[in-house]
Parts: sequence; structure tokens; C-alpha cells
Amino acid sequence: MTIYNKFQIIIIKINKAENNLDSLFNKRKVLLLRMISSIEENDELEQMKNDLDFDIVLENHFEAKKTLFRLSNELFNYLEGITKTKEIDELSIDFERNDLEIDSAISYYNDQVVNYNRLVQCFPSNLVSLIFHYQKKSFYEGETKEIDEIIVRS
Repeated sequence: MTIYNKFQIIIIKINKAENNLDSLFNKRKVLLLRMISSIEENDELEQMKNDLDFDIVLENHFEAKKTLFRLSNELFNYLEGITKTKEIDELSIDFERNDLEIDSAISYYNDQVVNYNRLVQCFPSNLVSLIFHYQKKSFYEGETKEIDEIIVRS
């Protein structure tokens, strides 16, 4: 297999991981909206709804993740002070499942970025990356330092 083909395969895997994350973040957004709508309205919840009024686009995954998880934490902190219904309990289970799926998808994405960045940095594949203008890709937060250290050691 040529080096160029290796790049193409990894790029396809990264794109697939990004699309999967897009889907999971949209699911998180829908879960948040469903949970907020199942609770009696007040100003704090209305502000959370307004904060959720954004489109999740591939170029903005990093910011979308931060916003969605911040709002999730705020909502769950709010829920600690109220009586929970069966619907809220069921949605909480969906949140936990969504958390696991997102963690898994981020891990897969970061693994593929490690492979891609290794190709971009190491000889002889770095020559191909120069010809086709391939640049290092960013990791999702929390794993940047550890993964960069792995690349340096390899």
C-alpha cells in the first residue's frame, strides 16, 4: 500500500469519526431540550434553552462539546434540587449512554489523529504530507499532552 493511500484511509476514518461525533452531539442537544421541556419552566431553564440555540457543525465540534457538557452539568445540578419524574430518570439513563458513546467516539477520533499525525511527521511519509499540504490535526481536549508525548516517543 502506498503512503498516499495510507493517508487517504486515515482521512476517511477521521471524517467518519467526525460525522459520528456530530450525530452524538446532536443527540445530546436533543436530550437536553427534551429534559428541559419535561421540567416546569423558569428563568434558569429558559436561559439554558437559549444557550442551546446553536447549530453543531463539523468545524466547531470542540466548542460544541464544551457548551453541551457545560449545559448538561448545569441541568443536572439544577435537577438535584427538584423532585424527579419517571421521564427525567429515563432521560438520565439516555444521558449516561450518550456520555459513553461520546467518550468512545472521541477516543477513536484521537487514535486516528495519532496515526495521521505520525504519518505527517515521520520520514518518508512526511514528504508526501509536504507535497499534498497535509497538516497536523488537533485532538479533543484532555488527551492532547498524553498523545503528543506518545508521538514523540514513537
